[in-house]
Amino acid sequence: MADYNRTEEAFHDNFTNYSYEDYYIYPTIQQPMYMVAILSLMFGLIFVLSLVGNCLVIAVVFRNKGMRNITNYFIVNLATADILVAIFCVPMTLLDNIYTGWPFGSVLCKTTPFIQHVSVCASVNTLAVIAVDRYMAICNTWRRKLFTTFTSRVALVMIWAVASIVQLPVFIYYEEFIGDPPYAIKMCGTHWPTYDLQRGYFVIALFLFCYALPLVLILVCYMMITIRVWNRHAPGHSANSSGVIQKSKIKVVKMFAMVVTLFTLSWLPQYVMRFVFYYSPNLTHEIVVTLSKYVIPTLQWLGLSNSCINPLIYCLFNKKYRRGFKTLLRCYRYRDASHQVLKHQSTINKSMTADTFSRGTALTDSTRRPTRVYSPAKFMSVEYSNGHMTVSFRKEDDDTSTSGS
Repeated sequence: MADYNRTEEAFHDNFTNYSYEDYYIYPTIQQPMYMVAILSLMFGLIFVLSLVGNCLVIAVVFRNKGMRNITNYFIVNLATADILVAIFCVPMTLLDNIYTGWPFGSVLCKTTPFIQHVSVCASVNTLAVIAVDRYMAICNTWRRKLFTTFTSRVALVMIWAVASIVQLPVFIYYEEFIGDPPYAIKMCGTHWPTYDLQRGYFVIALFLFCYALPLVLILVCYMMITIRVWNRHAPGHSANSSGVIQKSKIKVVKMFAMVVTLFTLSWLPQYVMRFVFYYSPNLTHEIVVTLSKYVIPTLQWLGLSNSCINPLIYCLFNKKYRRGFKTLLRCYRYRDASHQVLKHQSTINKSMTADTFSRGTALTDSTRRPTRVYSPAKFMSVEYSNGHMTVSFRKEDDDTSTSGS
């Protein structure tokens, strides 16, 4: 949900005095149905990928003691910020682009934009801290003196504290209001004392602290890393290892180019559009409506997509994360297979009990004989004997079969 969706003068400086009963209309869909379907698919894809990917990142770190280090804690913080972006930014931005009006009440009108802005700012600043951490690890031998467990925790607290302080005006000036007729509908937007103050806040706080300065820091750090790795003389390496060193240099350069390019491409178009809205004197109402319906939703989607790209950049290039993802997925598959086996056993027990009561006879010796059932899982089998169940894993594949009298 972006403030530049409501750029007309009436939305910034003039709040209506019309009565609620006389002019209020209910929120309506402002997009054609094909755009509703396209936007829902686009934003839904970001929501699912970001939520699943970042949750996997956090689970991998906390399930593996060997991965609980300073760098991975920064990555967990990044994943946490991206999860908040997915939960609070993506759905509300989608609804804001589909509906006219704000049907969620005054409390959410203040808290939702604030959490959105804080999460995005914290995510960007975490990327910058990760760049500094990698710079310290590669280019400085005194990294351990700076990034200890204590200083890392301080850095994490500062990331969220700075983001909250910078975005505090969003919480103060966002409020619910009723628009001017014929748009007498509840809306959620910013009500600044002056329009110049709003533009100044955008340039200084949002653009500088949540885009330009982190980008400059990331550029400097990765450039220094690239130069250092490219010019490093590895002692003890023979000429035969020059190919390996060259591949390492190319990999670092690719990582540097990917991080900076994706970060820039994700957010730059949206900031350019905001500058156009705030400082262009020739925008007509028709242009604003056209941009709000088609261009702005696309740019918002592009910026929010960075929250699902980050796990791929910072985690999937690492073998430990890939191994952790495979382990989690394998555990889920076995747990699902075990659930199917237990459900199958419950069905058998109920069937046997019903049969026993219907005939009025006790179980015969044949029904007490062990029964083995092979689950749909590839290497799992379950054996029943006298009401007890034994689960075993096999190294070879067998055909699914049931034995008994």
